[in-house]
Amino acid sequence: MDGGKRMSFSVIIPARNMQGTMKASLEAIFASSAAPGEVLVVDDASTDATREIAAGFPCQIIPVALRSGPMEPRFAGARAARYPILVFVDADVCVRPDTFEKILRNFQDPAVHALTGILSSDKPTGSFFSDYKNFYMRHVFLKQPSESSFLYGSLWAVRREEMIFFRPITQPFGSLVSDSEAGIRFARRDKKVILDHTLEVDHLKKYTMRSLLKNDFVIPFLFSLMFVRYGGFGQICKKRSFSHASLGQTAAMAGAAGAFICGLGALVFHSLPLAGAAFILVSLFYIHWLPFLEGMRGRGVVFQIKAAVLKLVDSQVMFLGMMSGFIFSLSGFFKRRGMAFR
Repeated sequence: MDGGKRMSFSVIIPARNMQGTMKASLEAIFASSAAPGEVLVVDDASTDATREIAAGFPCQIIPVALRSGPMEPRFAGARAARYPILVFVDADVCVRPDTFEKILRNFQDPAVHALTGILSSDKPTGSFFSDYKNFYMRHVFLKQPSESSFLYGSLWAVRREEMIFFRPITQPFGSLVSDSEAGIRFARRDKKVILDHTLEVDHLKKYTMRSLLKNDFVIPFLFSLMFVRYGGFGQICKKRSFSHASLGQTAAMAGAAGAFICGLGALVFHSLPLAGAAFILVSLFYIHWLPFLEGMRGRGVVFQIKAAVLKLVDSQVMFLGMMSGFIFSLSGFFKRRGMAFR
């Protein structure tokens, strides 16, 4: 790219108690081949050394006390930013040396209003659960078309004049799906959002089994609230998906839950038909996810077996989160109309 024609851009990092990854994230940003015009770290009332670490780099630190998730700190950074391209990077992400070059190259097309990327899976984190999660997110995003209706919070960018400020879903778990909300709002305004499948970043977040399953309950829960808020049936009819969640993924989650129920029923009632139904549902589940598991071949058979077991459990947790979110939405619907159950 011609340096004389290169667009200036601001990097905005929302951060709350991110001392474990803040240094590596900033080091990667300042080692990039395209230098940002400014780096804004929006410190959301951190109680650890996040702010002190950021102060060791040529950043502007914006202190806030919002405590409702990452989107409102992003908004605070966007309002303070000075350059025409806003690049949002999470504090637990390391960009690649050419990440910003690729972002600017996409914005050479004046029709592109916003863009997002994917997670890499080629750098093991040292945690099975983290590597599994990165594989999963990468697999899901690689199946999405280039013209997208969602943004992924780890890395996304937007033209400053196209930035949408809105009140994201924050209850009961914070604004963890607000990036997807932003993508839906762009799509509803007929703004072009690009998913660049070559735009990879390294996710440094370390998961345990507990934290992964908690995350995979909360996110589908909030997705259900978002589905209700934004009329998800309309998007499903048009695109056979809602944000990045396809009908196939949803059916596979339901199948995993159904297999558990049938299997439990088979044990309690000593029922061969229920056992057969559980076997069929599990078989269909693994047929759907076989490409995902095959993609882990380079990590070895043991990793694949552990991932296969976890995927079945994880999908049941996701389905439980999704259904709980719909029930939560329904209870709110009745309460707003004075119809709450007593």
